[in-house]
Amino acid sequence: MRDLQEIFEHWQAGDTLRAMERNLGVDRQTLRKYLMIAQDAGIRRDSPMTPEAWHIWIRDTFPGARGGQPTAKMAILTPHREWIENALQTNHVSTVWQRLCEQTRIDVSLSTFRRYCTTLAVPPRGPRGPGGFRQDGAVGRDPNVVRLSTQEHMCDEQVYSKSDS
Repeated sequence: MRDLQEIFEHWQAGDTLRAMERNLGVDRQTLRKYLMIAQDAGIRRDSPMTPEAWHIWIRDTFPGARGGQPTAKMAILTPHREWIENALQTNHVSTVWQRLCEQTRIDVSLSTFRRYCTTLAVPPRGPRGPGGFRQDGAVGRDPNVVRLSTQEHMCDEQVYSKSDS
């Protein structure tokens, strides 16, 4: 329900659909669907509502909204919150999800895991440079290093030319 309330609050604050899509992580078609429902109910962009009023209207209009309670699948992830937050500091969401599923045998989809991660206070990893980051923090590709990767691990191996031996 909080997600729906955020949509309507951003809309009334004057955000464009593109800005709302970027900031809230909700597709523009989905945003249009909810905003049309609000407009059909007589709610206008220039008539602000309090958070309490939004909460009541959303509860009455969308009886299936969860009211901020996590789904059963997301509740399964809660005991692993600290591990997930630590892992997200150095890994991508999909990598953390894969490792969590392998280590704990939890049956949670990647999309559910991504939604759960949006509730965490973990800043996203910065952009990757060309060739990615090496373990020593250097950016870009070193012509003398070949990146070997498998599903289980990734390693760098020094490549020697004939002139080095």
